[in-house]
Amino acid sequence: MSNTVVLNYQDCVIRQSDIEILKSNSWLTDSIIGFYFQYLEREIYTNKDFLFISPEVTQCIKSSNPGEIPVFLDPLNARQYLVIFFPLNNNENVYASGGSHWSLLVYFRSENVFYHFDSSNDINDFQASKLASKLQHYFDRNATVNVKEGNSLQQSNSYDCGIYLLCNVDNIARHVRSNRRLDNLPYISKEEVKLKRASLLSLIYTLQKKCLNSSY
Repeated sequence: MSNTVVLNYQDCVIRQSDIEILKSNSWLTDSIIGFYFQYLEREIYTNKDFLFISPEVTQCIKSSNPGEIPVFLDPLNARQYLVIFFPLNNNENVYASGGSHWSLLVYFRSENVFYHFDSSNDINDFQASKLASKLQHYFDRNATVNVKEGNSLQQSNSYDCGIYLLCNVDNIARHVRSNRRLDNLPYISKEEVKLKRASLLSLIYTLQKKCLNSSY
């Protein structure tokens, strides 16, 4: 039952196990985050200002040598985007899923600055610095790495870090689309966090219905 495919969307597969995660107080999987990133890129932000890197690619970059990063980012034309979102977890094993915390690293190209949004007391600071150092080598190897703490509402439980990550992405993208800068970024609201799981479920079911209708 848990392996039943609920939705095929672009390169992502959502299974019944992912649905059960969204219905419960469980840590979000790579597949849920990757799905939402693809949805944002394909259907919401199509003007090529924003690039949404999948959790799998982010993990590979984090675990690769700096000289290998073009293999992952050149096919995406990453240097052309204004803002790039990297979903970051503290898993150190590139060959297996795992980790215990999600946060968000954002590269703002016009400033050549990385912003780290962590909903739990900067648990992933080391991971963010490690990833930013490798990415700086790719974007501008002669520049100093500059990682700034982003405005992130702090979670009050141990399981919603992925939800905060996605809400932070929504908040940043809305703000930058309107202002073209990250200055004066507001915090996400507790209400937005509270409703996000139900919002994701609704989105999945809507896309599922659309796929079923188009198959007839």
